[in-house]
Amino acid sequence: MSTHYLAVDLGATSGRTVLATFDGTRIAMREFTRFENPQLPLGGHIFWNLPHLYNEVLRALRQVKAEGITLQSIGIDTWGCDFAFFGKDGQLLGLPYCYRDSHTDGAMERYFADRMPQQEVYDRTGIQLMPFNSLFQLDTLRRNGCIALQHVDKILFMPDALIYMLAGEAVCEYTVASTSQMLNPRSGDLDPALLETVGLSRNQFGRLVQPGEQVGTLTPQVQAATGLAAIPIIAVGSHDTASAVAAVPAEDANFAYLSCGTWSLLGVESPAPIINADSFAENFTNEGGLDHTTRFLKNITGLWIYEQCRKEWSSPSSPSSSPSSPSSSPSSSSPSPSPSSSPSPSSSSSPSSSSSPSSSSSPSASPSSSSSPSSSSSSSPSALVCGGFPAAVPSDVNTLNSLCLSSTCASLINPDDPRFAHPASMTAAICDYLTETGQPLPETPADYVRIIFRSLAARYREVVDILRRLTPVDIQRLHVIGGGSRNQYLMQFTADALQMPVIAGPQEGTALGNALVQVRAAGLVSTLSESRAIIKRSIELKEYLPDSPPALPVLEGSSVSSSRAREGAITCEGCSLESPSESLADAQSEHSAPSLTGRAGGESPGGESLDWKTLKSEYLFRRPWLTARRDTCLLPNGRINDEYYVLEYPTWVHVIAITKDGDMVIIRQYRHGLGRTCFEIVAGCVEEGEDPLAAAKRELCEETGYTGGEWREALQFTCNASAMNNITHSYIAVGVEQTDTQHLDATEDIEVYTFTQEEVKAMLLRGEFMQASMLAALYKFFSGL
Repeated sequence: MSTHYLAVDLGATSGRTVLATFDGTRIAMREFTRFENPQLPLGGHIFWNLPHLYNEVLRALRQVKAEGITLQSIGIDTWGCDFAFFGKDGQLLGLPYCYRDSHTDGAMERYFADRMPQQEVYDRTGIQLMPFNSLFQLDTLRRNGCIALQHVDKILFMPDALIYMLAGEAVCEYTVASTSQMLNPRSGDLDPALLETVGLSRNQFGRLVQPGEQVGTLTPQVQAATGLAAIPIIAVGSHDTASAVAAVPAEDANFAYLSCGTWSLLGVESPAPIINADSFAENFTNEGGLDHTTRFLKNITGLWIYEQCRKEWSSPSSPSSSPSSPSSSPSSSSPSPSPSSSPSPSSSSSPSSSSSPSSSSSPSASPSSSSSPSSSSSSSPSALVCGGFPAAVPSDVNTLNSLCLSSTCASLINPDDPRFAHPASMTAAICDYLTETGQPLPETPADYVRIIFRSLAARYREVVDILRRLTPVDIQRLHVIGGGSRNQYLMQFTADALQMPVIAGPQEGTALGNALVQVRAAGLVSTLSESRAIIKRSIELKEYLPDSPPALPVLEGSSVSSSRAREGAITCEGCSLESPSESLADAQSEHSAPSLTGRAGGESPGGESLDWKTLKSEYLFRRPWLTARRDTCLLPNGRINDEYYVLEYPTWVHVIAITKDGDMVIIRQYRHGLGRTCFEIVAGCVEEGEDPLAAAKRELCEETGYTGGEWREALQFTCNASAMNNITHSYIAVGVEQTDTQHLDATEDIEVYTFTQEEVKAMLLRGEFMQASMLAALYKFFSGL
């Protein structure tokens, strides 16, 4: 029997709810709702609209009720660092400040000057030093005389705040608390000395809970507002990276993980925190993970650089500054990175460690051996900084990605250089860096794409080398999760740089990890390794092997001729894919329609993938037994079909029932779509959470009163694979007998007959059976196949 869980996954730009269905072996994911999460400028500051997020969760819960879904539990994950204030009466004391608010500019320096030295703060927390960490936010609010802080009863991190609003329980979930710069990983709780420096006490925060604990149930008020019962709320890996790392499908401990999206988070799982002079010097962070593990990781500027270049190329009005212009000056209109660690494209990842005082040194890799700039360095600025590009730059991101293969540019940048944090022109910033380091300048978009992908791969190699030095982990492979895992070219460059296998997937790791913690809390799996085995059975993975001979040490002139991807299977259906880092080859193999067993093959006998990729889904109509959606699909030839309609139906069953006398049970009823009365075999829909065989037995009893017999499944098929997503399970029941009366719905009027098998065969040949699915089952039965 399948069970259902709601994962609330909130990023710093948008949020979504995902319905997870676990059948005991695999887990399938369906995006349920999606909504914006814009920052709210108000009174000279920037806030989060927490009531809006709360209302969106209520909307999703009402939809659960409308669709008749029985939820086992609910889990919530969000970005880190930010928090909300609540009074003694349980009311929200103002809107939560957004980490992007400029009031924390210089906050670390002020704190270190008169509160606690920098080294001691790191020794107590093991967390990288960033001005928007909760400790520095609270110190800033205290210094500024924040009225809400003066009257606060409970300070709750963002996921904990939503739990409080839904369940009335004040908790402090371990993984999100670990991002605050206030949790001591040795004691496993908030550090009293750090709290004292900002005038706070431990009782002003919720009770500490670990991932997997039930923290409450929906309050009576929420139950009344949604129509649901007292559904349990589970503390998952509430920090989104904790949930994402839980979804890494690793088979042993000899791996590093890379959460690859707008930001890149590269690290290992450690049984204990690693806090020493070397980790401090390298500005590594120790964040909480599942089962009391530590996520020892480094934040790296990721595909943010690529995304900003694409924005310039797609906007005719984008700035076109010269390579020598001050590209590091902030742009008021340019979005800054988010402290969320979610790998989902829709929610930016954790901020780069370049924000820290110790992270702006050394480039990510040695500059090109060609120390003199190419002839392009003497070209006019407009020819270098995409002023002449927009008309020639492919609008399709997959085609743009593939251009990296047509370039031979050997230049490299340090992605963590501060000038790439929020420049007015990212292309100008790249040219500035290359000019300063004496490397050839890019002349085409292909050069820019190649520089970015290879530079990220080189930086990943550098950080993996540091991890090998700082940790005892024997790193033998890199698991990549998040939207960037679909970028075939970046993955291959990374495998080449690391000279070890790169396993890509899942791309929707955060919601998947959230859901699997809930499955564990339900007692259906016991360990993290069991959960990861479920993930491996449920998703498609690709393995990228390094080129041989290696194109190292500095990746000069490296090219990728083949991804050599080995593909598995996928059961994640209906996810919305909007990553800016999808590649054409990825699009030919990701998110294909399920086969009859729920697994996607996707290759023709010649080995070429024919699969379409769903880039975006929009639901037009939803009812319990029919849902219509509009998909935007990427075809293997690179074309976009932005108006493809799919009908989502429940799973169907039908039954060829044979009595003890050898006769066949046949029914007759009116079919309004056809406008006529038809002979049929027993059929019906599988109810939510029901096993197909159980549904078939129930339908036979309800429609005819027949029960018993020996049952076997004859075949599975789909009625219209081009437009319908459901599967029909066809059963044969031999030796049934009428032991009950009919139990019909108010809209049903069904006559029951028994005919000899020869009579049914004659009816079949005369065309008295009209439904194609039943024809398939009957012809198979009479053919003896």
